[in-house]
Amino acid sequence: MLIITCILLLLATEIFLFIEIGGIIGAWSTVGLIFGSAIVGCFILRIQGIRIIQRARVEIANQRKPVREIAHGAALALAAVMLLTPGFVTDTLGAILLIPIIRHVLIVTILKFVAAKRNRREDGDSIDGDFKVLNDDDE
Repeated sequence: MLIITCILLLLATEIFLFIEIGGIIGAWSTVGLIFGSAIVGCFILRIQGIRIIQRARVEIANQRKPVREIAHGAALALAAVMLLTPGFVTDTLGAILLIPIIRHVLIVTILKFVAAKRNRREDGDSIDGDFKVLNDDDE
């Protein structure tokens, strides 16, 4: 329910901003801004995506797991979706994800959260014991 509420709130905010900004700078300028941000974002995304693929290849060549590169690639994919989605809020969030240091901080925060949640689950009640298989032949 929370996700649906957030999506509806995002849609309402985007529509409100379209109307407000369109009233200030005009409808065609607003449409131009939306398309322009998508084009610029895709260009930046392409450059950064190529760099991440190159770094992943280096990691694989050095026989290391490219975990960081995969995480950055996923964040860039999310940024691309946001930049291609019409709207000022989604464009802003997508542009923020294109900034490498912000993307790094976000990824580290998410990984710490996931690790803490996984450790919490592993610390549950455990019962250790031995067993012996009994067959009819043993009697």
